[in-house]
Amino acid sequence: MHPHEWSVRPRTIRYLLAVVGAFAWLSASVVARQGLQIDSRSPFLWGTAGAGVLAGLVAWVLCLRLSDAAIANAQNSLRTKLTHHQPLRTETASPLARWGLLASGILFFTVNTVWVYRHQDPPDDDDQRAFLITAQEIHDRGGIPQLWSDLWSGQFEESNRHPLLLAMQSLNPTLDGGRMVSIAAASVTFALILLLAWRKLGPLTAGILSVLIGINGAWLYHTPRIVCESLLTGLAGLLWLALIPPKDTTDPTTSRSINWCNAAVAGGLCGLVYLTKGTGLLLFGGAALAFVGMALTHAAQRRSWFMALIVFTASFVVISSPLLVRNQIRFGSATYNVNSYLLWVDAYESPSAMADRMTLREARTAYVASHSPVDMLKREATGLVWEAFIGLRTLGTAPWNDSRLLVGVPLFLIALVGMTQLPRASRLVLVLWTVIIWGAMAWYVPIAAGDRFAMPLLIPWLTLAADGLARLPQMTTHPSSNQHRIVLTVLILGVISTALVWTRTGLWEC
Repeated sequence: MHPHEWSVRPRTIRYLLAVVGAFAWLSASVVARQGLQIDSRSPFLWGTAGAGVLAGLVAWVLCLRLSDAAIANAQNSLRTKLTHHQPLRTETASPLARWGLLASGILFFTVNTVWVYRHQDPPDDDDQRAFLITAQEIHDRGGIPQLWSDLWSGQFEESNRHPLLLAMQSLNPTLDGGRMVSIAAASVTFALILLLAWRKLGPLTAGILSVLIGINGAWLYHTPRIVCESLLTGLAGLLWLALIPPKDTTDPTTSRSINWCNAAVAGGLCGLVYLTKGTGLLLFGGAALAFVGMALTHAAQRRSWFMALIVFTASFVVISSPLLVRNQIRFGSATYNVNSYLLWVDAYESPSAMADRMTLREARTAYVASHSPVDMLKREATGLVWEAFIGLRTLGTAPWNDSRLLVGVPLFLIALVGMTQLPRASRLVLVLWTVIIWGAMAWYVPIAAGDRFAMPLLIPWLTLAADGLARLPQMTTHPSSNQHRIVLTVLILGVISTALVWTRTGLWEC
């Protein structure tokens, strides 16, 4: 690994510590305010607020007291452990560990999905019912061929739900048929994710990942639901894995450009994500910014990165063109989605009703005119705290509710170890995706909040957690025995989670 890959200025470290400290205090204030509003005496709530205050204090003390030499020594120690004491990939695991983990993860996913399927609530909520109704309308009008024609002519009227899952659901627009389509979408993308993880990050990482996905509460909850989240999550995971360039044999964090074939595949997958949900635009923007950033910071590869960006963009436009064309013809904007109106209200209203009485620009102007900068800053800051909580909870295992956070936080910290071994471009893509989705969904919290808004990031972060777990033993003095302990711990976690799922009488909350 080249030294410049891990050279971070002490000033940058201090800025990061200051930001972490400020965010910890912000989180503590939000939790405390919530406790005061509901007159809570929960020791967990006030303990969380106190922990936030303490964490912020520690971060600021480190920010102000750490010397440049101490920061440099810490970086050198971490660099040594991550380079000299671990292999480039994780093929050192025994075949039994690799295949045993992989088979166990698939088994956990299958068994848990059966339980979730049996305990599904009736599709009385707006999203599931709306998907079935619209899919039935598509089926009655002539199915997928007619939908294809209606998209290109602008006749397709649905302005909220995107057409890919609707087309799949229209093949059998019934309750059981819709659930089976969602399960099939989750299963196929799950298998492809494991295949790509095996090829790009190693078999041990793929095996651990299979278990983490197979017991993940958010993934299992949405797998049989007649909504787009299972398909969206799988496609977003495939998109991120496709963006990982081939590894250099001497430098695991190589910054060389992604090849055009990978860029084309990634662009096509991003187009499929957009055909599934509007979140695809956020992922496209984050990936495009990463390509531009790599081009600007690597002069020798500038042309290659810009060409990769062109190929990525062209592939995205080609695949998503039916929806882009429909939006332009029918609504006058290629990226139109009626839910954009909800960005400019303080509580949920019918976006269709808003669209009937005003334009999106008028809604935005009215909101800005009626809210001060302090109001908007408060909304975003509070939302950032709640979205951080939701995002970390999303990483946790079934079948708990908010307690999934207790598993999600350690997995996130371990994922940071996995991130250190990523190519620069892949790290930048995920950082940008996380910042963009976190910031956008934070603003959306007063309207709606839940795991489904963070799920496009689920597979990338779980993949990094799996890779971090696979690499942790190599940072110790007895890697072989510690690797066996990691494998056993992951398997035990899977067994416990699955057993707890089957002892429940109802679904957990997401």
